[in-house]
Amino acid sequence: MKKNNLEYIKSEDIPKFLRIARQDNYIYYIFFKTLIETGMREGEAAALQRKDIDLKNRTITINKSLDFQREPDGDLFGNTKPIIQNE
Repeated sequence: MKKNNLEYIKSEDIPKFLRIARQDNYIYYIFFKTLIETGMREGEAAALQRKDIDLKNRTITINKSLDFQREPDGDLFGNTKPIIQNE
């Protein structure tokens, strides 16, 4: 599916995509499954540390984002984007 020159995966193709990702590289599988299941952004998922994941309570704390387009001397991690809610 294309929208504004971007290609999106169809919902019905997600299980196949995850199956292939798991066969190719388990880390990619975990990364993409986390994005799909939680709705977090790639920079937020890439910035996760073990201390951010509480398996007992089944929660993930998102408190930073990896900046993939940072300047050479810029900070590697930045703030997350705020969630804007319509009232």
